[in-house]
Amino acid sequence: MNFRLHTLQDEIDLIEGLNKSTGKSIGIYPEIKNPGFHLKEGKDISKIVLKVLANNGYIKKTDPCILQCFDSEELKRIRQELGSDLFLTQLLALPESLEDIDKYAGYADAIGPSIEQLLITTHGKSSKEIKGFISHAHDLNLKVHAYTFRQDEHPNFEKFEELLTFGFYDIGLDGVFTDFPDTVVQFLED
Repeated sequence: MNFRLHTLQDEIDLIEGLNKSTGKSIGIYPEIKNPGFHLKEGKDISKIVLKVLANNGYIKKTDPCILQCFDSEELKRIRQELGSDLFLTQLLALPESLEDIDKYAGYADAIGPSIEQLLITTHGKSSKEIKGFISHAHDLNLKVHAYTFRQDEHPNFEKFEELLTFGFYDIGLDGVFTDFPDTVVQFLED
């Protein structure tokens, strides 16, 4: 048997082919994973990814590409040293505090907290306080895209629609990461 991993270019080709065949314009949201490991192995994964993206016309914030990373130093490097003008999302890992988001505004366009961070933050806090966090992010010109909204699992909500209502309408998220994009699109359209 011969197994082959898909490259980022393969995935971009697939999406562009689907866009062409369906008449839609779906973007991409790639993630730089573990850049420190790759650097130790002699590969500058961020430079490699930025080159692939640029070769496909993903260069500026208005292009249908958002680049994400948990590593704040690497995301800063992508913006400042590597000079990327892509839309950048700073992913926030547990147990990072949601209180100190000002530091991301200098290089990121969005932050990506987990839904658990938002729910943990709500323990003992009101919806008004959580909306205040989202509002503060917006005041810093940061969008908020929370991860990962799953239809098949979340103990705090009986139905997926309740989780989506909480995210979009109760606390004011700008977007979500999900394994069920069709359901989220339908929810927003309804």
